[in-house]
Amino acid sequence: MTRRRRGVDDLDSLDLLLDTICNMFGIFIFSALIVALLAMTRSKEIVQAAEEPTRTTGQTAKIASLETDVDQLSEQLTTLESGRSALIEERSRQSDEKIEKANQQLTVRIRTLEEYRVKLKRDADFVANLHEILPIVKREVEELTEAIRRTKEIKDVEVRTPRRREMEGRTPVQLVIDKGKVFILNPWWEYKLDDHPCDIWSDWNRDAVDAAASRCDIIRCERGGAIEIRREVLLRKDGGIQAEDPVALAANKNWQEFLRAMDSRKHVVVIRCTATGFKAFGPVRSAIVSKRLPYNVDAIRLDPFYRDAILEGTPIGQ
Repeated sequence: MTRRRRGVDDLDSLDLLLDTICNMFGIFIFSALIVALLAMTRSKEIVQAAEEPTRTTGQTAKIASLETDVDQLSEQLTTLESGRSALIEERSRQSDEKIEKANQQLTVRIRTLEEYRVKLKRDADFVANLHEILPIVKREVEELTEAIRRTKEIKDVEVRTPRRREMEGRTPVQLVIDKGKVFILNPWWEYKLDDHPCDIWSDWNRDAVDAAASRCDIIRCERGGAIEIRREVLLRKDGGIQAEDPVALAANKNWQEFLRAMDSRKHVVVIRCTATGFKAFGPVRSAIVSKRLPYNVDAIRLDPFYRDAILEGTPIGQ
């Protein structure tokens, strides 16, 4: 036990000595580091102090050069600003002029478009009404064409009243014009040209004549020419053919049949016209002339009967 105790004490003393030596060595190294750091710092300050005059002189020259450049750039900038302002003003003035011209052109075009719109509307209304206007125009053209045709035919035809001797040997065909209508007393289209006229004169056209109220007295009627017939005719109020409109007259089927039945070599048309039939006389006469039919005309009055006498083939209206 004593030997172990003594060995331990020797080791502790050795450790203590080593600790002391290590501490002293550490202090020495630390002090050396501090001295080195102080020396380095001082050397930098000395170098900076030596370089300061040279650096200050170079910077001054550079600053002066930079200030000169700045002044030149300022002058250039001022010049550019002035030119830019003038350019902006000029372009602004030109832009204002262009805008004014554009506004004027726009106003003119708006006015023109409005005029076109009005015209298009008027034309559209006209086109929309064409289905109503066209039949009217067509009818007017037909009337004018018919009038021109009738005028030409009348111009080319001799229109004098035939003399009595020219009527001899012809069969008289009686027409009465009253209140704008033409009344065909007998149905000539139902007979042949060679049929005896006594049969025709006593056969009433029921579209024009009130047969029940009319009379035909055949006193004598010989094929050799001895004829005496006296008639009293009452016209139908709802009968006859409207004759004031030449186009309507020409389109009437009964009137067409009547004209086809007439022969200019064998017939003479006897027209009896009242005061109320004057307007219809022109179209009736024109149609007869266009067929080159001889005719004669007398004015009559109805009371309300129409009376005539056919003597030796010559009708005498009363």
